[in-house]
Amino acid sequence: MEWCSDEKKRFALALGAGAKSRVSLGIVVIGGLMFSLVLTLYVIPAMYSYFSKEEKKGKETAEAVFQRVEKEMEMSEV
Repeated sequence: MEWCSDEKKRFALALGAGAKSRVSLGIVVIGGLMFSLVLTLYVIPAMYSYFSKEEKKGKETAEAVFQRVEKEMEMSEV
């Protein structure tokens, strides 16, 4: 996997010469990748689903409009 490359592992695990100064950078990089992964897979689809349901509540579906118009036409014929 690209997000788990050896270079990023060395940053977070503090391997090699002078790695102690790069640990915080590695933690931020890996944490940012995990945070963006959670946003992409869970938060954004959940928000989209929530807002699309809210939008549909206020609107009649095409089928409901068609049925209502049919009933009105039947009532006017009688």
